[in-house]
Amino acid sequence: MRGEGWDIHVCDPLHWHENAAPLTRVRLQAGAVSTSGGYERGASHLLDPRTGSTAQFALSATVVAPNAGSANALSTALCVMQPEEGLRLVEATQGAAAIIMSRDGRMLRSQGIPKLELPVVGRLVAATGWPGNYQIQVTLTLRAIEGYRVRRPYEAVWAEDMSGKLIRNITVWTERRRWLPDLFEWWKKSGSAGGGASVTRATRPSGRYQLLWDGLDDDGQPVGPGKYRIVVESNREHGGYAKESAVIECGTQPAKATTKENGEFAAVEIAYGPVSQSA
Repeated sequence: MRGEGWDIHVCDPLHWHENAAPLTRVRLQAGAVSTSGGYERGASHLLDPRTGSTAQFALSATVVAPNAGSANALSTALCVMQPEEGLRLVEATQGAAAIIMSRDGRMLRSQGIPKLELPVVGRLVAATGWPGNYQIQVTLTLRAIEGYRVRRPYEAVWAEDMSGKLIRNITVWTERRRWLPDLFEWWKKSGSAGGGASVTRATRPSGRYQLLWDGLDDDGQPVGPGKYRIVVESNREHGGYAKESAVIECGTQPAKATTKENGEFAAVEIAYGPVSQSA
């Protein structure tokens, strides 16, 4: 990309849910960014051509380079190299910079990354009104729809109380912010608030996304126990529109709920309880 610049969040391979806090974020003025890793699909698709073995050294590698081909090739290569060896390769490549998360928990940066890196904007720290590490996990599977004009849909997922008041924008995806009003119900409740950020991450199984709600409202304050409605709204460019919701009880015990399925997405699974990092 070229132009005024774009903020890119780098996905944390240890906290990989769609709306989890990022590892860091960078400002991309020109060029391309690519992330490789085995935390979404396993390491079996990342092979070291020198040995034929799967990636062993990096949980993830994010590369900024002058073009998409170079960024993708480098990020894949860094996953099968010793981190220090990978950094030397990046430093020897003109215009490249990289962040490597090693399997032993270290985050390594090439010399060019600090020039691109921005502070991560954190949420207010507050104890949740829910027990322990309870959170809501939303599993959303978008349907593959054929058609040369069909595009990735715009999505909004939010939590509201039983009166219909919006409590938390869980996530909003759109290619261009001007199309946000096409998420009709979300727009009526939220207006221009809550638009999502771009995230670079390893490729994942097609169509399946997982989101977390940590029990905080949009002001970063904890919500209390009770019933909440999780709403999913989808509007696909040159495609269809759908909205489904389900109510889940957030108390002292785990709970589950499921929305109806439709032509845009499968039945959305909603689970309340202690959240693990396994897919």
